[in-house]
Amino acid sequence: MADVSPVSRWTVRAAVVLAAVAMPWTLAGPAEVGAEGSDERRRQAMGLTGIVGLWTAVNDGGPALQIDGAKWSGTTDLAQARSLGQALFGSASDTFVANVTAAGAFPIAVSREVDSFAGGTLRVQFRMVAGESDQTAGVVFNLQPSGEYFFLRYNTKDGNLALWAYRDGQRARVKDGESHAQLPMKVWHALTVTIAGTRVTAAIPAAKLSFEHTLDRPVSGRVGLWTKRDSVTTFREFAASATPRIP
Repeated sequence: MADVSPVSRWTVRAAVVLAAVAMPWTLAGPAEVGAEGSDERRRQAMGLTGIVGLWTAVNDGGPALQIDGAKWSGTTDLAQARSLGQALFGSASDTFVANVTAAGAFPIAVSREVDSFAGGTLRVQFRMVAGESDQTAGVVFNLQPSGEYFFLRYNTKDGNLALWAYRDGQRARVKDGESHAQLPMKVWHALTVTIAGTRVTAAIPAAKLSFEHTLDRPVSGRVGLWTKRDSVTTFREFAASATPRIP
């Protein structure tokens, strides 16, 4: 929440870290998948799988993944949630299923290849298309087998970057970014999120938007994409690098 280009398995080796050599890992995408494709094919692109929400692989200047909150039923099938949890973590706990099927669950798409991202830079381009109450886009990190995670998002209502935590079927605000800008709709924007130990920084450089915060403890978990429930947003060129690079 299909691939024709192979991608390397995500591995962070000690020798690489000690040498401080960047190990970029770009998620390759499939050819365009139409609405007639299977549900599994339709929710995959760029090495990502839609877990919550209606995600569709599209071609928008290249392989991309679109979330359409306007067409989503708002519910997630229990059996599907358990199957996806098993695929991501080897087993699906009741807590994972409860979190991804909760009434307050947000649309997320999760990387199939990045098993455990503990530090480095996540990058993605997004284009906000529509949304009845919010137009938004974000990046998920520290997704746990329990279904809990952090997300760093931009929305047009607040006009800033902000960090939130999702647990027990609800979100909780961690910190709001201090810089504000109104990003135009239907235009591509680049978002970077960098994690170095407990320090989280983020930026949309073209809009001079920035964010920084220090967590209570280091993170290590799966990564992916996030939006609000009624958003229509397209993402492309999602990538991860193991060596932290401050935006």
